[in-house]
Formats: sequence, C-alpha cells, structure tokens
Amino acid sequence: MCLPAKAVFLAFALLFSCMDKYTSVEEYWERPLKPNGKPPKFYSPLEASLDPKACASCHAQKYEEWADSLHSKTISSGVLWQLKMMDQLSANKCMDCHAPLSEQKALMAMYMNYPSKPDGPIPSYITKDMHLKGLVCAACHVREHKRYGPPPSKSLTSSIPHGGFEVRKFFQDSKFCAVCHQFPKDGERTNGKLRENTYEEWKNSKFYLNGITCQNCHMPNRMHTWRGIHDRYTVLRAISVEVWIDRDKLNIKLTNTGAGHNLPTYMVPKIFVEAYQGNKEIVRGTVGWMVDEYNLEKEVFDTRIPPGRSLIFTGNVANTEETIELIIRVSPKEHYYRAFSRFLNERGDNLPQDVKELLKDAIKKSKKSDYILIRHALLPKDLVNGKYTLNYGATF
Repeated sequence: MCLPAKAVFLAFALLFSCMDKYTSVEEYWERPLKPNGKPPKFYSPLEASLDPKACASCHAQKYEEWADSLHSKTISSGVLWQLKMMDQLSANKCMDCHAPLSEQKALMAMYMNYPSKPDGPIPSYITKDMHLKGLVCAACHVREHKRYGPPPSKSLTSSIPHGGFEVRKFFQDSKFCAVCHQFPKDGERTNGKLRENTYEEWKNSKFYLNGITCQNCHMPNRMHTWRGIHDRYTVLRAISVEVWIDRDKLNIKLTNTGAGHNLPTYMVPKIFVEAYQGNKEIVRGTVGWMVDEYNLEKEVFDTRIPPGRSLIFTGNVANTEETIELIIRVSPKEHYYRAFSRFLNERGDNLPQDVKELLKDAIKKSKKSDYILIRHALLPKDLVNGKYTLNYGATF
C-alpha cells in the first residue's frame, strides 16, 4: 500500500527535523533545560527512568565512576544550606549547573515548598530524591527522553535499549564543559577578572594549540571521574617543583607544567607552600586567588599560575647543616571553609536549625578535603650543589 505524497513528505520532514536537532553545544545546553516530557510508550520503566541507577543497569562502570566523582555531589550540604536561604529564581540559577534537569528543579521546589511548586504526583520515571543527586547522567545525555553521546569507541550490538542514542561530536569538545566552567563576558567579576574563566584560560594555552581538550585530562579513556584539584595524583601531574639554595636563600619554584588553565583555576582552592628548619618556619606562601569571604568583589591577592608559567617562594636558610622540611598542602575548599566559618560565627544564632546543621556539615567536609601533596626532608648541602626536582607529569 502506498502512502499519499503529503504523508511521505511529512514523514521525511519529521525524520530530518529529528536528525537536525541539537546540532550545537549552545542548542543542547540552552537554559533552562526543557522538561523531558512523557517517555515513548515503547520504553520499559527502566528505559524511561532518568535516575542514574537505571543507567547503571548497562553502564555499571560509568555509574561507579560518576558516583565517586564531584559531579554526583554538586548538591551537597555546602550548596543546600545556601539554596535554603534563596528564593526560587536564585536557586534555579544555581541549579542550572548543580542540578540542571527541569525535573530536578521541580523536585527541589517541592522540597523547599516554593510558592510555584508543581502539583500532582511525581511521574514514575523520576525518583523522589533526584534533586539531591547533583549532575546526573541524564543532565548530560538525555533530551526529550532521547539519549545522546559521543561517537562510539567500539562497535555496538543491534539490540540497544531506549532506541539507541544520537551521536554528537560536541561531547568531545571543550565547549561542552564550558557551559558550567566559563562565565559569559558579562558575568560576575572580581578586580575585573571573570570568576569562572577556565575555558578562556585553556584557549590561551598550548593545550588548545595542541588539541588537548578538557576531556583528554579530566575524562581519560572516557572515564566519568573528572579528577581535579581534589585529587592528589592529578595535581602532582599538573605541577613541577624545584628547590635550591643560592647565597643562603632557599628558593622553591612551582611551575604549571600539566594543567591547561590557571593552577588553581577558581578562587576556592589554595595551594600552601611551607618550609621549616626545626621549629622555625623559613618559607610560607600561597598559590591561589584570595578574595574576601563575603565581598567577592574584593581581591586580596592573585598568585595563580598560568599554563607554562612559574612562581618562586624564597626564605632565609637558618642553618646550613640542619635538615629542611618541605611541605606543600592543598586545600580544595579553602574559600568555603573560611567563608562558611565566618558566616556561622557571625550569624549562626539567627539561622534556622536545619540550615545551621547543613552549614556545620559543610564546614566539616570543607576542611576534611585538605591533603598533603608533597612532604620531603632535604639537606641544605645537596641544595647548594644542585636542584631538587619533582615532576610527575608531562610537559605540553
């Protein structure tokens, strides 16, 4: 039986309209994300679900990687206590990156009892706690219940759940990450500098010229781990250290050899450099962007290290015979710890109890993320005759 010409035309038009949809990163990440709507009737409940655990049925390793990553914790106590202090419009703006699905925002509205919360039962394809699961799989891979991803790295079987997936090469483009890791030109600034400028920092580096993307470093072999400043091994690969003595002056040189952006890129983390002889501190320095706890427009200093650049800290050697202890510490959430602690001390008595408890938990977790990057005992005589060098990473 032949279809009428008009029906054939409409069928082809529908086919090509689907094929042409979401052809750019900008279209794919248009904010706010639209609701996925009702799943196709031929989807099973498992295929229709937007919960990460449903994805784990076939993508167990990717799920485990995600569950251990910071992307699964973007709605933590540190974010949640602040959301409780906001109106719905402000909260939704934060959730554009922290929990961007429209369905997550609807659940958060119910959780916060916002005036414009949705009525009626929660759809079966949404779990009741999905608003607390952060940047879920569906946020990056699902639009209108259709799955999207990068070109497959291996051949796929013909029997694929949820109708297969649409290939989009922009999943391998740094622009995909820039959606949340780069403020627009008119975004919030401190001392004239965008508070999130990672994508532009990368574009001004040799990494960009050499075609090394965000995904190459933060998703090696397509791992969904997104390791960064919180991970000791990642930071060791990003930085090289040289120590030497010149005329009784201790020199500690840090070079950003392995990060395609400023080290660190945001105002939140700090890297502390210390050196001791016995009980005497002879060097203390900070690598990072220090701003006021409350007034983010007030910059204290900015010692971040751009790609390929170096920073040297110096101090007087007290005794040429006594061992020098070098310590480099990383505080991934230094700004949060400092700002949250001050807020609790100054305003804690006036906070609702649930907000206060979340704030205390956020402070505890912020401090707990600190770690020792390097600790070495060095003999001054060895540093006079040559340099102590530590470099775990590749130079680009």
